[in-house]
Amino acid sequence: MKALITGSTGFIGGHLTAQLGELGWDVQPLALRGHEVDVRDAEAVHECMRNVRPDVVFHLAGISGPMVAPSDPGLVAAVNCGGTVNVFEAARESGASRVVYASSVSGFDGGSPNCPEPLTVYGASKRFGEAALRAQMGVDILHTSARIGSVYGRGRQTLDTLDNMILQARRDGLVSYAPHGKVPLIHIADLAAALAALGSVQVPPETCDLVVEFVGQEVLATLVAKATGAVAKPSDSNERDLATYPGGFTSEDVARLVPDRHLTTVAEALPDMLVAS
Repeated sequence: MKALITGSTGFIGGHLTAQLGELGWDVQPLALRGHEVDVRDAEAVHECMRNVRPDVVFHLAGISGPMVAPSDPGLVAAVNCGGTVNVFEAARESGASRVVYASSVSGFDGGSPNCPEPLTVYGASKRFGEAALRAQMGVDILHTSARIGSVYGRGRQTLDTLDNMILQARRDGLVSYAPHGKVPLIHIADLAAALAALGSVQVPPETCDLVVEFVGQEVLATLVAKATGAVAKPSDSNERDLATYPGGFTSEDVARLVPDRHLTTVAEALPDMLVAS
């Protein structure tokens, strides 16, 4: 099987490339003449896709989280909406039989249990990507929107909730947390395995939640504090726009995709992360 991965040099993309390689896939990046293609360049995206003719496209490229470019919503929309449409259209025209799209739990971090809504332009861009995938792939091409949780593990460059807690514990001896905040988590190795499974499972789901643990910030802060000798303390900041993920998440989808795999918990991974930090 031949796979094309957009964003193959990123944190998730690098691990997925290695995972698929171990499974015997022919893995290609979205690149031309040795240079990674910007997904906003429709002509280059189409040329690359025509050259590779992949069986499966894993679309991971984009603004990678709400902490990236929060003050530039136009950039987020251009990359995560416009660029995503370019990738999907090129995948269809190149004859790909399946597309796996890296959506995000950030598309569902606010609102109510019956109607989760995104709190950020980043989250909204991921919801747009899911709608575009359904519209552009239709019933002819297998497709999955993988709603990825907060990814942790060695090698992550941007700082998410867990990373910030570790940094604060090391620097200040304190771990602050939002009492009502929630965090959906998945270790990078488990995520790579689940994404690889989505590339080959016979009947892929249209959407799935790639989350292993869904915990309160207080629980997470307590784990970090215990591991570092720091003190966990509730934050007195405004929680009006706090991510609470009112619809909730479970590990059921990941367990179905990789039923024989032991799924990593934060408590298990923390010692290694602390050494790396």
